[in-house]
Amino acid sequence: MGARTSAVFRPSTATWFVRGAAAIRFGGPNDKPVARDYDGDDRADIAVYRPSTGTWHVRGHSPIQFGASTDLPVPAFYLGDGDADIAVFRPSTSTWHFRSVSSVIYGASGDIPVPGTTTAIEETSLFGFLRLARGTSGDEKVTTLAYGNRIDRGEARLQAKAGA
Repeated sequence: MGARTSAVFRPSTATWFVRGAAAIRFGGPNDKPVARDYDGDDRADIAVYRPSTGTWHVRGHSPIQFGASTDLPVPAFYLGDGDADIAVFRPSTSTWHFRSVSSVIYGASGDIPVPGTTTAIEETSLFGFLRLARGTSGDEKVTTLAYGNRIDRGEARLQAKAGA
């Protein structure tokens, strides 16, 4: 998948449909799609996070166990090294766990994690009722953004934390 290619994952058949390419079966019905460029080749890799085992499956690579059944996958380019970083958000403790750097406690009960490397919001898009922010970080350090899902306030919080 190229940087600007559209794709969908159909959980019922564990099939990826990438625009302009043949359908690819990869993953399982309860897996979460987490396509990112995990190997730095400037192409998104087809990948899934399997909550039942806390395992990341990246097509063409060995599985990686990182996470727990209640974690939410939040892969992004946190370190700025050209490879997407495997990370999970643990709602029970509001903790962001990164495979390559120290964990960060950030957020509050009920918050929805928004992965990214953003210190300045450059663009937003609407997915359902949740407004997601994307941007870039000049210092290329770990940054987390948690979107407060409280309807009365609709707040967004941003915190930068330098990588280890």
